[in-house]
Amino acid sequence: ADLAEGPAPADEVEEAEEAEEAVERRLARNGWPYTRSEFLEYYGEERGTVMWQEAEAVVGGGAAVADLPAPRANAARETMDEGLREALDGLDAELRRRMDVFAADRRPGSRMKLPTSVSAKQRKAVHLWAEAAGLEHRSFGYRGRRRLHLSIAGTASGAEGADEAVDERWEEEEEAP
Repeated sequence: ADLAEGPAPADEVEEAEEAEEAVERRLARNGWPYTRSEFLEYYGEERGTVMWQEAEAVVGGGAAVADLPAPRANAARETMDEGLREALDGLDAELRRRMDVFAADRRPGSRMKLPTSVSAKQRKAVHLWAEAAGLEHRSFGYRGRRRLHLSIAGTASGAEGADEAVDERWEEEEEAP
């Protein structure tokens, strides 16, 4: 007789929470809204859970909020002082052109490795520029071998190979005596 009445109230609550979580969207670091399952798919279970908890909830629909500048992007723009702007302007013209093209293309899953010749101040300026542009950014390495990677969230569709080939040229130039 109890089975004919439907699921137990605890089961209904759990199902309702799962359904709500499936449609809830939160702003990722790039300023775009994603569902929890998208966070987990992109970052993996452990990191995705941390990133989901860190992200701000999207209020009232997603499209209108996604079109607004993300708070982190605004903070990055405000942090960019004259010295950092000069450092960014001091980047090699070809590197800066590649960065601008990379940011404009926004191919999901694509990556760009900056050369190790970029100074610490230039790296800081590029971190802020990337944040303002809605790009993922991360530094790797130690001291003289430190380098910055830029990336676009999402899954790659064969785009990585082109970026890697271009980056090899930078590595060869750096290692030449």
